[in-house]
Amino acid sequence: MILFAKGSDVHIEVPSMSIEDIKLPEDSYKADFELSKRYSEFSKEISRFSLLGIAGYGFLIEKVVGTEHLAVMAQGITLILVIIGLVSLAASAGLSLYCRQLNKACLLMQVSILRLLQRRQSERWNNSRLSSEAQVADWKVRNEGDLKRFRDGQSENLSRAHRVQRATVGLLIIGVLATVGVFIRCLRAA
Repeated sequence: MILFAKGSDVHIEVPSMSIEDIKLPEDSYKADFELSKRYSEFSKEISRFSLLGIAGYGFLIEKVVGTEHLAVMAQGITLILVIIGLVSLAASAGLSLYCRQLNKACLLMQVSILRLLQRRQSERWNNSRLSSEAQVADWKVRNEGDLKRFRDGQSENLSRAHRVQRATVGLLIIGVLATVGVFIRCLRAA
């Protein structure tokens, strides 16, 4: 589905056999968590700026324009700028939340990929003395299938996140420019 992260419904087919299957060394995921944290903070700032711009319209109506000059704001080019500004800022805020959701999906997939890669070296998953040869062969095939699905999903999500992030920033810029234009036009009329 287009609104959700690709592969968000993907799960590992063969469950873990022990706690050792899900333990990861901290250095294997620490950089990913730091990058994810920075990406989420960036999305949060975009959201904050968008909402601040929307609040600017409320301030403009209440403090600057007032009821006597509201007619100037509600006609012609000023009305068009108001609509463009509000729509752009609201879309930017919404898309920034979507970027955060994509970021979380990518991080979840990265941790799952690391766990699946760890299984390749695990004695329990590869030694036919600990499990039957048929089980080991089946696990390897299913593990590689899971790994491919997670990698494909993560690749699609990263690509989608970059496109959405660019659109979010572009909409924020358009919204800010439209807001500035409305402020200038209203100040001239007042």
